[in-house]
Amino acid sequence: PNTSRPSIVVMELKWVDDFAAARNASYGISNSDWILWLDADDVIDPTHQPTKPLADTLAALSPDIGCVWLLYLYAADLPMKIPRLVRRSAGPWRWRGAVHEELISDHPVAWTILDAPVIRHAPVQSETTRQTRNVEIMDRLFASPVHRTPWLLYHRARAYESDGDVAKAVDMYLEALSKATGADTHRRWPIAVAGALCALRAKQLDPALRMTQDAIRARPDLPEAFYLATIVHGARSEWKMAMRSYRLAEKLATDEERGEAHPIRLGRTDVMIERGRDLIRATVEEARKWI
Repeated sequence: PNTSRPSIVVMELKWVDDFAAARNASYGISNSDWILWLDADDVIDPTHQPTKPLADTLAALSPDIGCVWLLYLYAADLPMKIPRLVRRSAGPWRWRGAVHEELISDHPVAWTILDAPVIRHAPVQSETTRQTRNVEIMDRLFASPVHRTPWLLYHRARAYESDGDVAKAVDMYLEALSKATGADTHRRWPIAVAGALCALRAKQLDPALRMTQDAIRARPDLPEAFYLATIVHGARSEWKMAMRSYRLAEKLATDEERGEAHPIRLGRTDVMIERGRDLIRATVEEARKWI
């Protein structure tokens, strides 16, 4: 064997329609301090290589850093930063969810962000095939009420919306919001944003307003929430409220550009924050055109 490179171990695992089970099994045999994971359709982008070996960068990190975020190029129009490297000693870590799984820790962990390497999504199957598989898993899980979690309901709603059934999608977004409490409170922001935009598409203006108000309560410091409110109030011909929302959005956006906005604490809520912001950014220019 080449002793200058880590050994490669191939593990076979019976597939049981449970992504978290597969990930947890792989974590169980990993023995290095840092763990990087890639999906079967992910690659390390050769055009964004770090200037020095990743191992050296990780070794130089503060001992309290337990997780590293990397840029993930899921699609050309949807770059996002997500957790991709975890330090074993900062755990225990575990994956939760048979589909749309999430990595969780039993205690708060300090995070940092690296500009490289960059992970690129390189799909080996069509989006339709992937979504059909995920929907089948979710619908089977929904037979048990315990699996009707806010996160799975959110993703099922998005699948309904993608299929053009916006009425069912709105109902499912509302159910997801009703359950996004306690440990799932951090999910209210992206659920409310996606649900409000869907309700606008469905011309259901009362649910759109209700979910917009939820988005504002969840993240009153983000301009996107008030750009969304501008659109919703405009659709309802509530022009004074639309103008008020727009002015608040512009002020928050200006404060953010100047660095005067409240800093966002790094943590698992950041994934939710960015997801919601990505969903709503397209409304910013639309709001400005309306005004």
